[in-house]
Amino acid sequence: RSRRPASRSGLRLSGWPLIAIPVVSTLTALGLLVHGHIHPIAIALAAVTVLISLVRMIVTFHEANHLAGSHQLALTDDLTGMGNRRALYIRSESVLADPEAHAALLLLDLDRFKEVNDSLGHHAGDDLLRQVGGRLVDISEAIDALLVRLGGDEFALLVLAADYTVAERLALGIREELTRPFILDDVTVQINASIGIALAPQHGRDMSLLLRHADIAMYRAKSQRCGHSVFSIEEN
Repeated sequence: RSRRPASRSGLRLSGWPLIAIPVVSTLTALGLLVHGHIHPIAIALAAVTVLISLVRMIVTFHEANHLAGSHQLALTDDLTGMGNRRALYIRSESVLADPEAHAALLLLDLDRFKEVNDSLGHHAGDDLLRQVGGRLVDISEAIDALLVRLGGDEFALLVLAADYTVAERLALGIREELTRPFILDDVTVQINASIGIALAPQHGRDMSLLLRHADIAMYRAKSQRCGHSVFSIEEN
């Protein structure tokens, strides 16, 4: 939940001025070069202008690539390579702002994950998270949903155009997929997940509220060992 650090790329201009300035300078210099019958000093100056403009455009290209890479890293979970909490907030904002939008947020917390960490070590726990993430990626891609790792052993799945029935069916499918054993350091491990479900717009129209309500439902599912639970307004 850390705040995004300020950019220190040194880029001062943005948008069309960044490209327009070197392009106009280059075209002007090229016009002088092809005009002919001008002083050699003017030709030299025009050539230098062309060279400087080309260098500026190359630097701009690299700076833009660096900024794009930094932005992508800020939205990516280091361990699994999927989106992180920040990505969930950013990519869901426009969707949840649509008054006609319906969506389901599934919050997953792995059962017995602490036992794996304590008995096999944190490297095995990290491997388990990557393997779980891989299975969840396959599911999310099949239904075109947004999948992120929130941190620790928590994952979130945002499914568009999903109602109560679709969300429950998906929760059951995820738990069934996670029942298949995982192999960690030649040790067979079986785990599953407790899943809390919150629906938009019934349970909230912003991600903070949906996460809070899904978290309440998830802890109820975990405490009652019922696999999954849908948030109820009465719980609020």
